[in-house]
Amino acid sequence: MDPGTNQHLTERVAALENQVAVLQQQLVGRPKARLPDPEKLSGATRYDTWLPLIKAKLRIDADAIGTDEAQFFYLYGHPKKK
Repeated sequence: MDPGTNQHLTERVAALENQVAVLQQQLVGRPKARLPDPEKLSGATRYDTWLPLIKAKLRIDADAIGTDEAQFFYLYGHPKKK
């Protein structure tokens, strides 16, 4: 077999394995968050009390929030719970 074909097949298998993992995660679903959402940082929110809450939220509920990109968007603009 041609070495180029081997490389192509290896890459294709890796891509299919990744796709299976993504589909399995969708079937299982994402875990539920365990910590409440901290208030959105605003003028009325004290940074020194907000920072430890948001760090804990991102650490404990990372799987529930998602990828690093999803966590960034959560941090940047998550809505305040009413």
